[in-house]
Amino acid sequence: MFTASNPLDSVSATVTFGGHLVGVALAPRVVEMTEAELAEEIVVIAALARRQSMAAQHVVVAGYMAELGHDCVAVRSLLEDQVGLPSPASVLAARAALFAERYAEEVD
Repeated sequence: MFTASNPLDSVSATVTFGGHLVGVALAPRVVEMTEAELAEEIVVIAALARRQSMAAQHVVVAGYMAELGHDCVAVRSLLEDQVGLPSPASVLAARAALFAERYAEEVD
């Protein structure tokens, strides 16, 4: 299971290894949000959790490919560009960019 939360920990989403959403947790402070804001926040955080699960898939497949003797750089390129599985570094960078853009004013 993979869980992502927004910086204020008001919305969290949990997905399976395959990226299927299995739970959403909401903190009491979400009552301050409109329905549209809450819905958007859930979608954004669930998408982030899904990308985290995809990065885990990337790690597993890359590990198997390395065991079979394939070039690590070529495998990473294949997985990211052709298969659509982001590397953990790509997901961390995307998460940092998302948080900087979306939550800069909300977090001290």
